[in-house]
Amino acid sequence: MNPRLEAGQKLRELSRDLCKIQGIEFEQRFNEWLMKWEEFLKERTFGQDGKWYYTHKRLRSARRSLMTNLPYLFTS
Repeated sequence: MNPRLEAGQKLRELSRDLCKIQGIEFEQRFNEWLMKWEEFLKERTFGQDGKWYYTHKRLRSARRSLMTNLPYLFTS
């Protein structure tokens, strides 16, 4: 609800505009966001158990949710 990272803040702004903009515009803005933050979302951290984990797991989850549900967000 209150993202601390800039990428999360921008995604939240975009998702808040979901009801105010058309589907094509949302897709374009979402794709721009994806391209801008692609490398940031690929960051991984080495855990104490010796495994690699994605650093921004919750932001990746939000991105995946929007990507998966995008065809169903704007129906006629």
